[in-house]
Amino acid sequence: MKKLLCPLDGSKESERALPLAEALAQRWQAQLLLVRVIEPYLAPPDMLPDLADRVREWSREGPLVYLRQFHDRLGVPTRNLIREGHASYELAEAAREEQADLIVMASREHSAAGRFLMGSSVQGTLRLAPCPVLLLRGSAPTSFERILVPLDGSEEALKALPLVAQFASPGARVTLLRATEANLLPLRPVEREAMLAGLKAELEQTVLPGFEVVRRVEDATPGAAILDRAESDRSELIVMTSHGRSGLSRWLLGSVAEKVAWHAPCPVVILPVHAEAVRERTAAETSASGRQAL
Repeated sequence: MKKLLCPLDGSKESERALPLAEALAQRWQAQLLLVRVIEPYLAPPDMLPDLADRVREWSREGPLVYLRQFHDRLGVPTRNLIREGHASYELAEAAREEQADLIVMASREHSAAGRFLMGSSVQGTLRLAPCPVLLLRGSAPTSFERILVPLDGSEEALKALPLVAQFASPGARVTLLRATEANLLPLRPVEREAMLAGLKAELEQTVLPGFEVVRRVEDATPGAAILDRAESDRSELIVMTSHGRSGLSRWLLGSVAEKVAWHAPCPVVILPVHAEAVRERTAAETSASGRQAL
């Protein structure tokens, strides 16, 4: 992790992400990029071009002053970036252009227009981001001792596992959770038990050296199982992918991943499954252009 993005919209809600973003940047010795997306200035057709440029620059000065106030407060290398356009698209583009490793952003259940809060902006960011996105609604610890990782048996879901080592404290307890809906299938009790045992055996094949690993199989809908387990285990972080396999345990952005992001009692790191392909393409473009990749 070399570069983190933290979107701010001028609200106290968005600034709740700063302490965690700063702590993670210190831990990884990373640069913190503060991003503010503003509405583009549309000059009247009859305005002189020079005047339009001055007004456009003036419209950017307020957001820049806002971002600059955090430089003296934060104890990590920080850079400011102002972008104009649609919030989620511009944030994703900034992450791609800057080759960011993580987006850290605050969310809440009801969004205000133009703000980086839970709603269309967050949903759009999750769909477009070329890197993992960490969402938090309230305060968060800076060291994670209890981490929950939902799995569904797919290769896509397993891609979240390497992120665990990035966030977990040494010796942290990591719970691998496999949720199934066997109770909805026309199975006899013995068949249901055999199915659950088979899923538990699959989880046993997943190892995370250096951590205390707990494996659980729960016969419940994935969203409910994840939220209930996070609550009962007092999880400090959930790490998951945005999509899994199709079928009974299908995870679609807008369903399970989004439900967890909206209602989880702790921060959630969501890895968009397309992020790996985007990163590989960006690295190839960088290599072809002669620029040094981060």
